[in-house]
Amino acid sequence: MKTFFIALLVSISFISASQAQTEKRLPETQFRNDLETGRLKIYLLGGIAGMIKTSDRDFAVRYNFSYHDFGCVAPPDLKFYAEYNILVMHHLGKECGKDFSDNIRQEVLGWKKWKEEK
Repeated sequence: MKTFFIALLVSISFISASQAQTEKRLPETQFRNDLETGRLKIYLLGGIAGMIKTSDRDFAVRYNFSYHDFGCVAPPDLKFYAEYNILVMHHLGKECGKDFSDNIRQEVLGWKKWKEEK
């Protein structure tokens, strides 16, 4: 009986973990959550050396977001982060105007598509 309960608990744990991994994360949902909590991020691939400079930090503080540099290790779902960035850049472009649009780094994921949509 004890073995049965242990096997049942292990099975439930695996099922829960696999369901969590298969749920599709949506950039729109993440954007709304981050906007509500005041934790907007802009993602970029920085290569071997970090690319976030002091001027970038000042810019991010001014417009209430943070940069997240993946470094040289690309995340598994680049499309998710590019789409999320586009949502953030549209929002901040509307809220903050031309200064934001003119000074956001071109290396951020999704920048080219955002610029074309703008």
